[in-house]
Amino acid sequence: MPKGGMMFTRKQLLDIAKTNPEALVDIILALQQQVQILTQRVTQLEQQINKNSRNSSKPPSSDGLKKPKPKSLRKRSGKKCGGQKGHKGHNLQKVEEPDYIIPLSVTSCSCRADLSNVPVSRYDCRQVFELPEPKLEVIEYQSEMKICPGCGQTAKAPFPEGVNAPVQYGPRFRGMLVYMQNQHFIPADRLSRLVTDLYGTPVSVATILDASSRSYNNLAPFEESLVNALADSEVLHADESGVRTVKKLYWLHSAGTESLTFYGVHEKRGTAAMDHFNILPNFKGRLIHDFWKPYLSYGCDHGLCK
Repeated sequence: MPKGGMMFTRKQLLDIAKTNPEALVDIILALQQQVQILTQRVTQLEQQINKNSRNSSKPPSSDGLKKPKPKSLRKRSGKKCGGQKGHKGHNLQKVEEPDYIIPLSVTSCSCRADLSNVPVSRYDCRQVFELPEPKLEVIEYQSEMKICPGCGQTAKAPFPEGVNAPVQYGPRFRGMLVYMQNQHFIPADRLSRLVTDLYGTPVSVATILDASSRSYNNLAPFEESLVNALADSEVLHADESGVRTVKKLYWLHSAGTESLTFYGVHEKRGTAAMDHFNILPNFKGRLIHDFWKPYLSYGCDHGLCK
């Protein structure tokens, strides 16, 4: 048999069959054994790759970005699709005080009679709910400057709090940028184009990121209070899940109660991240989790979530 995994040619096998049939049988048996070993190995690898939290004892957090497609737990009710009999529908309702009223005059009848001086008997009203034309309002603050007749110094009226630059965006506009990027997950470059298209005002990606950064810093006292409240709770649920950030696999860590939830993104999945968020190291109640080993390193009571 050729060494180093070399393949036999047809001619070589025919020569062996004619001159040494026993050797050919040994070759076939050896190849059969090798095929069996490799087949078993492939089966093991396929089973390993296909394992997830639904078909094995692996926790859901181990699924990473290869989570299986969720299966609906709903059962067929036998009812027809759509609203059911007796279901109260929801639709637009007229308002008593519209923002604008546009009168529509009728000056003639279908019989060609002149109605210009005929009094109105009643109105047939239809209301249209519409967005106002998107437009950024520009507010200019003009600070008075006066020369004091007593000392000769220049006195100046103070600007409102937050008005710090000759030209800047207001808090409501910055709040909208933060809301669209963080609550609705619109990427900064797409949000920049969206604002330009809607308002006709170009907004840079740097401005959008700066608005989020400001909000993050302003929320620091709230985050500290949230972390302390979760650490002092009696029962706490914790979990982690893979998430793509800057083209790399990071981990979204969560800790929550019925009324409070903390989310934090970290490049690590285990105790390095959990210690960084400083909730579990100070928690002394009952921690509910999927029994992933790093959770068990914390000195609190533990409970298994299914």
